[in-house]
Amino acid sequence: MFFSKPYIIYDNQKKSASERIRNSDEYKQKCAAIKSEADRQQQAYNAEYSVAKNHYETVILPQYQAELKQWQDRKDNVIKAAEQELAICKKELEELYQNSHMIPLQYQNSYALQYIYNVVSTSDYDLKQAIESFDKYEQRRLDHELIRQQQAANDLAAEQIMQQQEANDLAAEANDIADRARREAKWASAVNAVQQHNLNKTVKKYTQRKK
Repeated sequence: MFFSKPYIIYDNQKKSASERIRNSDEYKQKCAAIKSEADRQQQAYNAEYSVAKNHYETVILPQYQAELKQWQDRKDNVIKAAEQELAICKKELEELYQNSHMIPLQYQNSYALQYIYNVVSTSDYDLKQAIESFDKYEQRRLDHELIRQQQAANDLAAEQIMQQQEANDLAAEANDIADRARREAKWASAVNAVQQHNLNKTVKKYTQRKK
């Protein structure tokens, strides 16, 4: 690409003017002033950060750590007290089971006891009747669970049968396609044989005429 002479002169003049500006005292003074202001702002930011960092390290963090320790201590005390109370309740419950002989061993769990307690406390049933009610309730629950499991098994078996039927249909379709392809191949072979035979006859007749 070629440039005209006036453009080259203008470009040289522009470079010379830029160089004069960069070397002028006014330009250097402005650059120095800008750098001085930037340094001043950076020093202010550094001082502000230093103050904030010192406040965090000497006030906020120690206060947080002290409050965290207090909370941890309270939590540990609550857990310790709860564990001690639980141990006492378990011991008392075991002693009650051993001494009263009122609740048979198989019903000595929170699930059965909660049901029996609810029945006794909300009806005229005695302990024996409440236990019988629990047994009936459990039997119904187990029956329902067995029915649910059987239904799930039936659904799974039906799905498997459907998937097998789909697989059989796909296999039958594939076999039908293969049979059609084999038949078409046989027809094509027979047609080709007939055409070749007719061609041979035509060639033979033409050869005999030439003789």
